Amino acid sequence: MAPGRAAAQVDLKPGPPAGRVRKVTKPPVAKEPPVAPHESGTTGIERKRKVEEEDDVKLVDCIYHAKHKKLKIDVASDASEKEKTAAKEIMRILDSLRDENLKGSQITDKGFRGFPNKLNFCYSNGLLQLLFLAPKILTGFQKLAIHEFHLDVASKAVTKAIQAVSREIQRGTGRDLEAAVMMFHTALDEHYGFLKSKQHDSCELFTKLYFDLIFCGVFECCEQRLAPYCEKCKKFDKFKISVSCLSILQPTNNASISQMMSEFMDNSNINCSCGEQTRQVYVNKPDFLYLQINRVAPKKAKCTNPIDISREIEVELFCQDSKRIVRNEYGIVGILRHRGDEKQGHYFCNLKNANQEWFRVSDNMIEPRTEMTLRQKARSEVCLAVYKLEGTKEAPLEDNDDSRV
Repeated sequence: MAPGRAAAQVDLKPGPPAGRVRKVTKPPVAKEPPVAPHESGTTGIERKRKVEEEDDVKLVDCIYHAKHKKLKIDVASDASEKEKTAAKEIMRILDSLRDENLKGSQITDKGFRGFPNKLNFCYSNGLLQLLFLAPKILTGFQKLAIHEFHLDVASKAVTKAIQAVSREIQRGTGRDLEAAVMMFHTALDEHYGFLKSKQHDSCELFTKLYFDLIFCGVFECCEQRLAPYCEKCKKFDKFKISVSCLSILQPTNNASISQMMSEFMDNSNINCSCGEQTRQVYVNKPDFLYLQINRVAPKKAKCTNPIDISREIEVELFCQDSKRIVRNEYGIVGILRHRGDEKQGHYFCNLKNANQEWFRVSDNMIEPRTEMTLRQKARSEVCLAVYKLEGTKEAPLEDNDDSRV
């Protein structure tokens, strides 16, 4: 061996026979899953946002089913942090709502049905409950021939969804009620602009529904036509009749709804041709009165002034036949409440059935309540009250502050 050279390493393993070439096998390469083709006209940001929205919808579905159907959640050891967090939230709901599973379907004999709520649709659920207190509204949607009216695409979609809900309620079985309510929520989100990502106002939705369907006659039983009436001339101005579905009352501390209604009727801000101040009177006879309690304070804060919920109220009606003022008596049948602040909260309602029993209806949950509970807890939360016509009399209007719920 020459000095300065290192000994060469010789491979002593037997090689292949002469004339053959050894094949070198490469380790298998994992194939990547095929990439789905991009949708035409969408950017990467839009696709990412769509995937995130689908994940959020799946998460909401899981939470809803865990809340109402008591599913058992199993988390894999290699789950992501988002999946673990979602599973913990679902298990927390399972533990806290173990004894509150589908109470709405257990009290159907009391005259009410609960509506599911997968996201921020408690405002629409509560409004539907109050609207269906009027039998003519319920049957009006069932018999409405949508093709006979020139409605836009949004109004048709929402009307068809409400029609489906009303028909499922009329059937009594309610097997497809949940699907009909979810169709109504989807129509509000996709067509009406009431996005599911945030909370909305029930009275705002009611006003939009009324004016979109004003020529369909669905809300005729609760339509309120008010006109300025002059006590001196004994007549009303037929050219200044206002038409709406709601009377907006301003809440003052410890005032009753009867007092607020009297103030609303007295303040017409219109003078007669003779110079006398006029007051508002009804020129029609609605079967139901929907009274909005304005909870919007200055600077868009929530007004929490406590009020007393009158059991009965009286309003003035100008009788076209006798040409004189009569008084209609209305009794309370339901209220809508909002618990929270101006940015977030929850809508639910209290309804009275034909047996004069009160119930708290919160989405799918229906529980019995007493009048004393309403007097104590609903004073600063009520935002919409519904009164049903009970009779007519000609006696002078008297404020009965003691006739409260």
